[in-house]
Amino acid sequence: MNSTEILLADIEAFLLRTGMKAADFGMAAVRDVAFVYRLRDGRDLRMSTADRVREFMRAYESGNVSRRRKRGASHRNVAA
Repeated sequence: MNSTEILLADIEAFLLRTGMKAADFGMAAVRDVAFVYRLRDGRDLRMSTADRVREFMRAYESGNVSRRRKRGASHRNVAA
């Protein structure tokens, strides 16, 4: 198993634990709604992106992510 596959497995486990949708995760973690879908299709990623994703998951599960970011909402989806 390569590092991208390991990260994807960690993301899939995170999605199951939290109930977060893949698109919401991608938007919240890296501002890309298709991020998880691309990984599932075999796309590779940079180490810096992997680091950002892992940091997002750590922060989310420790409660250190704002509510807006936890929901994966963009500024367009947040009511004023």
